[in-house]
Amino acid sequence: MAAPHIAGVAAYLAETLNLITPQQIEAAVRAHFIWLGNYDTDWYPVNMPVL
Repeated sequence: MAAPHIAGVAAYLAETLNLITPQQIEAAVRAHFIWLGNYDTDWYPVNMPVL
């Protein structure tokens, strides 16, 4: 269920920062992540975008 939320963040950042390429948008989304201090079942860090 995170995909719609991340898509919304990506669209918001692309519009407000005038980003064009997928690489620019991905970098902007990742730059707004904070680590929530734990890992999922596959040992990936659990992050949340903060605007």
